[in-house]
Amino acid sequence: MKDATGTAVKASTVAITVGAPAATTTVVQTSMVNMITANWMYLAIAGSVIVVGYLYLDKKPKRR
Repeated sequence: MKDATGTAVKASTVAITVGAPAATTTVVQTSMVNMITANWMYLAIAGSVIVVGYLYLDKKPKRR
């Protein structure tokens, strides 16, 4: 910081850190129950498609 005459009145420095320090990262372990409860809609849709596909493919034409 300079005054009106151009003389340096005060100077300061600041340390800048880009990104998070490695010590703050955490590992989260998920269980199978958590994965199922978090994605139950996708599992229900996939199960429905499998059941409908099985029922559709199970109907074979009858021979005379």
